[in-house]
Amino acid sequence: KRAKKLRLNKVSELIHSSDAFKDDPLPYARVSVHFHEIVDTGDADEDYDVVAGSEIEVTRIARRDNSSSYKLDGKNCAFKDVAKYLDSKGIDLNNNRFLILQGEVEMISMMPPKGKTEDDDGLLEYLEDIIGSNKFLDDTKEASAKVEALSEQRQEKLNRVKAVEKEKEGLEGAKLEAEALLSKEREIRRKQNVLYQINMMAANADAEKAAEQKKEVDVKLEEERVQIGGADERVAEIESGIAAQTAEYDKIHAELKKTKEEFAAYERKDIQLKEDVKAEKAKVKKLEAKVKAEKKREDEATAKATEAEESIPTLEEKLVECQEAKAEEDAKLEDIFEQVKGKTDQLRVELEEKAQELAPVKQERAVYQNALDEATTEVKLMEDSTTRAREQLEVSEKELASLSDTQQKKRDDLAACEDELAESKQRVVDAEEEEKALAETEKTLAAKNSALMARAEEAKAARQASSGRSQAVAGILEAAKKGGELSKVGILGRLGDLATVNEEYDVAVSTACGMLDHIVVQTSAGAQRCLTFLRKHDLGRANFVALDKTKKGAHDRAVETPEGAPRLFDLISPR
Repeated sequence: KRAKKLRLNKVSELIHSSDAFKDDPLPYARVSVHFHEIVDTGDADEDYDVVAGSEIEVTRIARRDNSSSYKLDGKNCAFKDVAKYLDSKGIDLNNNRFLILQGEVEMISMMPPKGKTEDDDGLLEYLEDIIGSNKFLDDTKEASAKVEALSEQRQEKLNRVKAVEKEKEGLEGAKLEAEALLSKEREIRRKQNVLYQINMMAANADAEKAAEQKKEVDVKLEEERVQIGGADERVAEIESGIAAQTAEYDKIHAELKKTKEEFAAYERKDIQLKEDVKAEKAKVKKLEAKVKAEKKREDEATAKATEAEESIPTLEEKLVECQEAKAEEDAKLEDIFEQVKGKTDQLRVELEEKAQELAPVKQERAVYQNALDEATTEVKLMEDSTTRAREQLEVSEKELASLSDTQQKKRDDLAACEDELAESKQRVVDAEEEEKALAETEKTLAAKNSALMARAEEAKAARQASSGRSQAVAGILEAAKKGGELSKVGILGRLGDLATVNEEYDVAVSTACGMLDHIVVQTSAGAQRCLTFLRKHDLGRANFVALDKTKKGAHDRAVETPEGAPRLFDLISPR
């Protein structure tokens, strides 16, 4: 640094000159600065390592003759060599960016803010010199020139924009009319969409009905084909079975004729047997009378046996008594038997004689009984054979009648099958024609359905776009109610809801005014609050009319209308 920059007039003034060295003044003053490179190892001031071999000493010597010399690591060198070396290590002595010495503080504080000429230095130029930004002065001047040129272009464009805005304001009426027209077209498309949806629903219903009818016709057609196949098989079976039934019928007829002849023979034999049966019945009646008599006797004996069985307990008791008495009487009987032995021999002889007389009668009774049994058996055999013959005849007659009925039934079934086959063939033809007609109808309905679906998608997109706006309006109006988030913002309501018009002018007003969905607020700050609310709740977009930014009296001026027709503005009544 120069001496003046160190707040001194001469460099020699840096040499120590106290009274102690008055007689022998010091020849020079020396300042040495030691440098070394380090590697940081932490965040603290002492956290570093010294790079080995990087130490260096820079020395300046100020002498009495106001000269200065420099040494670099003990070797004499010029100031520029020291500056070059230090600059290679990041220390810039030319601009002095790293240090402001005490002698420069007063100078800096007295500097003007900016130099008055290009060569004059002020605080701005001094700071630019310190930070090194003075090298960008040329670029800054060029950029300023470009900015001025661009500012002129901007002003030109701005003038053109203002002119375009004036033209735009002049076209605002046409724009509103076009928007109203688009709104009406959108309404028409919405109505058409509803109509198309109704037609589409009807077409879908018709298509489903046609598909169901087609399925039913297909099922019926398949059933008819199956029935025709079954009928063909039945006809073949009937035709193949008629010959067998005819042969069987002839066979049964021959058997029937033979059976009738045999039945006639049986009838003749039956008459003879009936006569024999009558004679045998007479014998049977006689024998039955005898049997009844014997039966009566048998019943009496059975009754006596029953009485005897009932009296067995009493008799057994008496038997015991009698056995006891018998023992006593046996003794007496022995005595009596000895006494009457001669008399009993005579009675035994008489009994044997009577038994011999009764033997021929028993033999005759046995002969008659055998004859009766044989006659009864023969009658039963004849009755059985006659019954079998009659039953066989009845069965044959029934089979003959059944075969006749079956043959007639088969013929009727054959005729019915032929009629049914003809009807089925006709139904198949009708079903094929109906299927072709349904296929054509299905193609037509499919084309209509495709067109309706396309229109439905268009209407859906338009409805979604309009529902986004209506959702935003509904959300703001709901929040503007008492106690809501926007209750104190100054929302007056939807523009279309703030006035009424006669029903006959409703379409005209809706067409002419495209701002019916705009929200009317008292201030632009309130409109800003509403926009913040929409962004916060992600409700979409909405338009606002701020009364504090609206020109008053714009519609109060007199306007001439064709034939004195009233203005729509004059027909609207505020609520």
